[in-house]
Amino acid sequence: MGVSDGIDLIQGGYPNHATAPLVCSPYLSGKDLKDIVVTYLSDPANRHYSAAETVTFALEKAWPCKKGP
Repeated sequence: MGVSDGIDLIQGGYPNHATAPLVCSPYLSGKDLKDIVVTYLSDPANRHYSAAETVTFALEKAWPCKKGP
């Protein structure tokens, strides 16, 4: 949950902070977040990342942001 909250903070999910979004996910419960990350980690190729990278990449894969218009 901490990494997910940090992503929200970095990408402008909190007031007075505006950057391009990395992840376009809805609000997630701790269980939902865990399920997404565990699914991502089921691929052994994804197991060498840090915890922060793993959560970010898992959320980007689950809810990619649309690029451009």
